Amino acid sequence: MAEKEQSKQLPDIFKVNWYPKEFPTENESVAVRLTRVDEMGIWVELKEYANKEGMIPLGQYTTRRTRRVPKSVKVGKLDIALVTQVDEEKGNMDLTRQGLSEEAQQAALKKYDDYKSLMSLLAYTASETNTTLEELTAKISYTLHNSTGNAYAALQSSNTKPEILDNLDVSNNVKESLRNQIQRMFTPHEIRLHSTFEAEVLTTQGVLALRDALSSGYSVAPESSLTINVIAPPLYAASMIVRTDDSDTTILNKVLDTIKKNLEKCGGRFTIKEAPKTITSKEAQQIQKELEDLASSVTANGDIDEMEANE
Repeated sequence: MAEKEQSKQLPDIFKVNWYPKEFPTENESVAVRLTRVDEMGIWVELKEYANKEGMIPLGQYTTRRTRRVPKSVKVGKLDIALVTQVDEEKGNMDLTRQGLSEEAQQAALKKYDDYKSLMSLLAYTASETNTTLEELTAKISYTLHNSTGNAYAALQSSNTKPEILDNLDVSNNVKESLRNQIQRMFTPHEIRLHSTFEAEVLTTQGVLALRDALSSGYSVAPESSLTINVIAPPLYAASMIVRTDDSDTTILNKVLDTIKKNLEKCGGRFTIKEAPKTITSKEAQQIQKELEDLASSVTANGDIDEMEANE
């Protein structure tokens, strides 16, 4: 049994180049894992390029000029670096951390995360269909990367465009395995979002202006199950369920931003108390119970009435 389980072990995705080219190009941002430090510099593995070795000079790891090892250097740390020189004949690569904008780092990290998911999918498919990761990477990832520029995005699109997989030069068995995995990975699912905020209007427009500002949030999310409930003036809770491919809170941020702008137009005040976040079904039920308990308590005491802003 142990031997059978061992044979089903997934292939190592870091022993294969994730992209069609053997080496990165100069000025390319890549994901690196710090492996060791010596008097020459900081040695790293390029994770997307089959763990090929590169070196960052000590003075190039931070924006400050120093020959000392920065405190932020920790062996095993994943980082983003910029390729400055490549010697393909000797297999040497020099990198730097200087000149990397925050936007470039975030883009490189997202690309790394996306292709890591892609390679993990291919590794599972290789194991399930008795093919090699190298073969599937060449026939699927490289092919889609060359034709579209982003193999991960192409596979994601194949969930609604089956011709993308149909045109690949792989067996039907591989295609079927891919379809099953892609469907599980990319089929939109329900995400619950929650936030709390303070809102009030102290001008003569009062309650009507506040109601209109809260209601304006619904215009941003017409297809969602957005609810805005009063907790205890001026504190409110905003909750919604959306169908999305990930736990992105952008839509709820837009709702809150719309409410804020409309409040400010009439001289009102708006403050985020709890930033938008994803919550589990259990957490949503607990929050709803707390709101109901508070509403019952408040109504019994005659202090405030429960209010829900509807479009």
